[in-house]
Amino acid sequence: MPSKMKLKAPIKPTRKTHTDEPQPSSSYPAVVGVHNTLLAFAALFLPQSKGHLELAGQFPGAVRFSSTDHPQRSFLVAITTNPTLTLLSLCASAALLQSWWAGWIRGWYAELSLQGTAEEVEMQKVDMRQRKASQIFGAWMTVLVSSLLVHSILIIFGAPIASQVAKTYLLSLLFSVLAVFPPAYALGAPSSLTSKSPAALVTKFTWTRVFAEMSMRNSAERALLYPALGATVGCWVGIFPVALDWDRPWQAWPLTPAYGIVAGYILGSLAALTVTATLHLASQGQRIYQQEQQVQAQDDKTKPKRVA
Repeated sequence: MPSKMKLKAPIKPTRKTHTDEPQPSSSYPAVVGVHNTLLAFAALFLPQSKGHLELAGQFPGAVRFSSTDHPQRSFLVAITTNPTLTLLSLCASAALLQSWWAGWIRGWYAELSLQGTAEEVEMQKVDMRQRKASQIFGAWMTVLVSSLLVHSILIIFGAPIASQVAKTYLLSLLFSVLAVFPPAYALGAPSSLTSKSPAALVTKFTWTRVFAEMSMRNSAERALLYPALGATVGCWVGIFPVALDWDRPWQAWPLTPAYGIVAGYILGSLAALTVTATLHLASQGQRIYQQEQQVQAQDDKTKPKRVA
C-alpha cells in the first residue's frame, strides 16, 4: 500500500486588527499631490496674472496705499491691492478644483462602501450615476446654507457687521467650498431634520459619525474630515494677525484668515494622506508577520517528532 501523503492544512485568514481598513486607492497620493499643488498655485499665483492686476484697481474694494504704509514686496502687492477681488478669485478657483476633487473622492468612497454581490454593486453604481445631477445641486445648496451660517458665526466672533459684508461673506463662502462641498457631494447632502426616509437617515448618521464623533471607517472619510479640520484651524489661526498693530497691507481683512483656510486645508489633506499610508503599511506588515507565524506553526506540526 502506498503511504498516505500528509497534506498541509490551509492557512487560516489573518485576524483583523485595529489597523486594518479597506485598501486605499493607488491613485490617491497622485491625486492629492495634483489637487494641493493646483490649489496653492491658484492662491498664490493667480492674483499675479495680468487680468487680475488690471482689474485690481478698478474692481470695488481696492485699497489706496499711502506713504505711511510699510513697503511690501511686489509679490504681495497683487494680493493686497484689492482683497475683495483676491477673495473672489480664490472662491472661483476653489469651486473649480473642488468640483473635480469631490467627483473623484465620491467614486472612491463608493468603491469602499458599496456592498453586496457584483450585480448588486453594479446596480448601486447605476443608481449613483442617475442621481449625480441631483446630488451636485444638493451639495451646492448645502454650501450656500453653510456659507450663511459661517458668515453669522464670524460676525458673532467679531467680524465687521456692516462695513465689510462682501469680504466677510466671501471668506465664509471660501471655507464652505473647501470644507463642506466635498463631503456634501461624496456622502450626500444632509436633508431636512424632519425627513425620515432611510437614505436621509443614513446620510445624517454618516455626517454625525464622521464630523461629530470623528469616527472614520475608511481612508476616504479621513480624506474628507482632516482637510475640513485643517481649514477650520487655519481660519482661526489666520485671524490673529489682523488684530496686530503692524500696519502691514497684508493684514487687511480678511486676507490672513482666507489664506489660513487654504493652508490649513492643504496641511489637513497631507495629514490624511500620511495617516492613511502609515496605517496601510502597518496593516500590511502585521498581516505578513501573522502569515509567516501561521506557516511556521504548520511546518512545526508536520515535522516528525524525535523519539527519546
